Amino acid sequence: MFVDDQLVVDADGLHGPEPKSGQVGLEKGFHKILVKYFEAGGGERLEGYIQGPGIDDQAIKENLLYHMEDSID
Repeated sequence: MFVDDQLVVDADGLHGPEPKSGQVGLEKGFHKILVKYFEAGGGERLEGYIQGPGIDDQAIKENLLYHMEDSID
């Protein structure tokens, strides 16, 4: 998972679902999030969580995300 082109969570390799985490400091406003994901066996699961000052650990809600029509390398 990249936030503003910075690698924040690296869950590379073949494995079943397991939690991975990372930290990045963010200023108020919009931020680019890129998730590179593949599934090759061992369970299909992709979840994202967020927490910070005044925000308890919680699943990232759909209303916090939007999609830009860009090509992905």
